[in-house]
Amino acid sequence: YCNESIDADPLYSNPYVLLGDIYNKMGRIDLQKAIYKQYLTHDSTDYVVYLNLAKICFDNADIDEAAYSYQKLMTLRTTPVQYFELAKKNLAKISTIKYLMAHPVPFEPHNAGSQINSIQDEYMPTFTIDGETIFFTRRKNNDQNLSCTLDFIYFYQLYLYE
Repeated sequence: YCNESIDADPLYSNPYVLLGDIYNKMGRIDLQKAIYKQYLTHDSTDYVVYLNLAKICFDNADIDEAAYSYQKLMTLRTTPVQYFELAKKNLAKISTIKYLMAHPVPFEPHNAGSQINSIQDEYMPTFTIDGETIFFTRRKNNDQNLSCTLDFIYFYQLYLYE
């Protein structure tokens, strides 16, 4: 029905947004971005579509496209203040991401032994001031007994090792 609605009135944004949501649930981010861009060729003044496009690009590490969409969103007079502020905040994050990517810090991870390292992802080790205790986070797969269609569900636990 979305495509029929788009054919009937290509200037009506709701079917584009709905179809984009459907593509997102299908994991087809490429199609979601394409349908938003298709709509923007008809109406480049719709802040909702720019916001959706910016968010999906930002969440999927397409930072250049996200930056463009956030910048465009900020130029529109119809953009509500909260979305203008969100765009400004995320553009600052994008600027930081670009800087960090251009200036990587070399590091050499070390295996801390079987008491800490496992087949899961461990990260963010933090020592207490006395150096006797370490806190770290472990990302664990938690897909047991779940009745959903997601491929992987993770939870994070904070561990203490003395």
